Amino acid sequence: MHVLWVLFTHIVGLALITFGGVNTVLPALHHQAVNEQHWMTDRDFANFYALSSVSPGPNFLILTLIGYKAAGAVVGWDLAHAAGNV
Repeated sequence: MHVLWVLFTHIVGLALITFGGVNTVLPALHHQAVNEQHWMTDRDFANFYALSSVSPGPNFLILTLIGYKAAGAVVGWDLAHAAGNV
């Protein structure tokens, strides 16, 4: 299955059942990206979280960074991410 589709369906599922923003879904995102799909290491995930936390704006930047690492296509992931969070 295409990486962007997997990311999209996972984000939609999380958006439907959670409240509180990115910090409430971080464990599920970590499990999906590191343990299940093996898109990145624990260190990569921690670095992406640190980068998204210190950058201005919402913490949703971590989703774009995960998509970039997994799919290598920022434009495609941004569309999947935006549609998944609507």
